Amino acid sequence: MRWSPRRSWFTAAAVAGTATVALPFWSPWVWNAGGDAREAAPGGMSSRPRSPLASVASSIEWIRFSAALKAGDEPRAYAIARGAIEMDTASPAGWKQLAGHFLFERSSVDETDGPEERRAMILAGLGILAEGEPVVSRPQELSYEIGLVAHYFATLDEAELPWPECRRELLAIARDAFIRAMGDGHRAAVEALEILGQSERKWLR
Repeated sequence: MRWSPRRSWFTAAAVAGTATVALPFWSPWVWNAGGDAREAAPGGMSSRPRSPLASVASSIEWIRFSAALKAGDEPRAYAIARGAIEMDTASPAGWKQLAGHFLFERSSVDETDGPEERRAMILAGLGILAEGEPVVSRPQELSYEIGLVAHYFATLDEAELPWPECRRELLAIARDAFIRAMGDGHRAAVEALEILGQSERKWLR
């Protein structure tokens, strides 16, 4: 099944067939295949006006998030992360921080039991970024980040690929993301699409 920004990251991880993977419950809203990737379902997070202190308060919560992770208390860390994002939902920074944890820490070889779990963690991270797109003040920043990360993993050497035959899936995710970023005015997305085209010609021949 191909990953889509219309599915929450929790759902994306679940369809990877990794029922034994312990994931926090993070599903602010659920997208469906017939919906708009930029439209949150009822009951989900919504972009709220930022108070002057929102960024400061959120930054303090991210320090607590890191401390909880270091202490090995993941449930508490993820609860703190959700609170931090709710405090400053419109800022891309919090979404990036939580996504980065899954993309580059939880997906590492040392932290996973094999390719299926690595795929789940990477799709989780990408899904978190996609969930933030409809509510942040600069959606193109998260779209572009999705493209960069997906392209990075797709173009690793064969022995370093996160899961077998992932190139086509990840390159498709990157292309969709860069197109969204370009549509929202991200200046670097045009060049990123050109570089992506070179990768597609190299790896998808």
